[in-house]
Amino acid sequence: LVEKDWCSFGHMFEQRTFEASKEWSPVFLQFLDAVGQIHRQFPQAFEFSEDFLVLLADAVYARWFPTFIGDCEQVRESAYFAQATEATEKGVSFISFWVFAAHFFSEAIRNPSYAPSACPTILVPVFSTQSLELWAKLFLRNCEFSKPPGFAAFAMAAP
Repeated sequence: LVEKDWCSFGHMFEQRTFEASKEWSPVFLQFLDAVGQIHRQFPQAFEFSEDFLVLLADAVYARWFPTFIGDCEQVRESAYFAQATEATEKGVSFISFWVFAAHFFSEAIRNPSYAPSACPTILVPVFSTQSLELWAKLFLRNCEFSKPPGFAAFAMAAP
């Protein structure tokens, strides 16, 4: 869906995600948040996890991959091939976001609750104010109060 409806149809990632741009807009992040809201209401309907949405948001806004660079498909393809060529010349492997996510985060991005047969054919989410939740996993991940009990001791013990 993201590749087809956002990348291929020419979403202007460069203008929309680069904060110095006059055209900056969090529309893609709002889309991911909306998907996350529906994901929380129907967890069995989605093969991907909430962690995948966070990884996707990070990849887009940190501009890690040419998959989300530029304002049109032609610019993205040029950036992809330029970076792939440069990586090959340096003897470094180069991959797209989708390959990266599938290879390095395959377990984290897979939803263990996925059971499409347990879901209605048409998902009808509730969008009343009371049913919406702050996307804490993305927006509060660096706040101390959002960490689980014992996290500080675990983090300090980590190498």
